[in-house]
Amino acid sequence: FALNIPYYTHFTSPIRRYPDVIVHRLLQATINDDVGEFPQTQGEIHSAAGHCNEKRMAAKKAQERSDRVFLSLYLKKNPIASTLGVCLSVGEKTFTVFVPKLGASIKVFLQEHDDCFNYNSFTDDGGKRHIVISPKTDAVPGMQQSESDTD
Repeated sequence: FALNIPYYTHFTSPIRRYPDVIVHRLLQATINDDVGEFPQTQGEIHSAAGHCNEKRMAAKKAQERSDRVFLSLYLKKNPIASTLGVCLSVGEKTFTVFVPKLGASIKVFLQEHDDCFNYNSFTDDGGKRHIVISPKTDAVPGMQQSESDTD
């Protein structure tokens, strides 16, 4: 085992290294029946865990924003007129779609597209949620029309 002890818990995310150390120390103190002698109080551990979780969430949001910027730049340079999308889940005002060609799973917030689309969400008699989306115009958002299209 990595710590040369018979009991070992392993977390892989680099952002979680400090929490891992604390968890390992607490586990070792528990195994040795020395929890009362642990150098940090429960409040200090709770505070440190809260701080670590805030930083982890901030890092996750930064990664998501970075991915979105990269995808936006990629699609601006390589526009896709049409591609397969697989709907993974449907909410009242959101849906999640997986686009295999891009390897991306994206949560779509319908309210962010009120200027382009009309939508109606409902639940059928079987309990399945549905969203019906229709464009407000014949133009496809983000796609430029050629002069022959307007004639």
